[in-house]
Amino acid sequence: MAESKKVLIKAVAKGFDLVTGSVKELADLPPEMIPCVGCQMELQELEEEWIRKGRTFVYWDRGYINRGGITWMKRRGPEYFRWHVNRYQMGGIIPDAPGLRLDRMMIRLQPWRRGGLRIVIAAPSPYYEKFHRLEGWTVRTREDAKRTGRPVYIRQKSSRIPLDRDLLNAHCLITHGSVAAIEAVVWGCPVIVDPSSAAAPVGRTSCDDIENLVMPDRTAWLRSIAASQFSLGEIADGTMLRSLSREMQ
Repeated sequence: MAESKKVLIKAVAKGFDLVTGSVKELADLPPEMIPCVGCQMELQELEEEWIRKGRTFVYWDRGYINRGGITWMKRRGPEYFRWHVNRYQMGGIIPDAPGLRLDRMMIRLQPWRRGGLRIVIAAPSPYYEKFHRLEGWTVRTREDAKRTGRPVYIRQKSSRIPLDRDLLNAHCLITHGSVAAIEAVVWGCPVIVDPSSAAAPVGRTSCDDIENLVMPDRTAWLRSIAASQFSLGEIADGTMLRSLSREMQ
């Protein structure tokens, strides 16, 4: 593991009762202890088993907006991380999500765009593809998109071309669960995503709707996104745990 990753995980882990790298230790935790896990390949089968059995767990990863790592949206303020109960991404609009958190993130929302020509497919990374068992997803999605007669462009995860540049003449962005969908929606580009994606509430979830895109009001969705991610300071001071506790009640 890279040193930068070790530093990050050490910072995130502050305040937890147990920090372990043992899959067996996690699997043997009593029901009253809630495991907080990330996207590690060695945890793939264990997390899938938890989901099947309804065992409560918390998943964390880099945030949606003002996140660290690879992002094409300028970060304003602290780095954020997303936290979800029993799922990998936000599952829908959060009722009464406060607007103050969103205001603090200083997001520059762009109007919805219409009239784009080409379809942009943001392909999953090989790691994401393997973890979520998506072998062949990009090929199948490309074939679906080609049936429209529109030009189709495959954007690789490793691309160094700014995402907003690739979306300039886009009819829509198609991706499985990439944060590229979140950024595209903020920039006003319609999206088609997997139902498990945090962008699903403001996009379509089937290529059958590629010529029937949606461009809804994004306010409640953005407030929900903001309510689903926390800074390192909010993780350390208990804000994140208090929020998740309310969700688990």
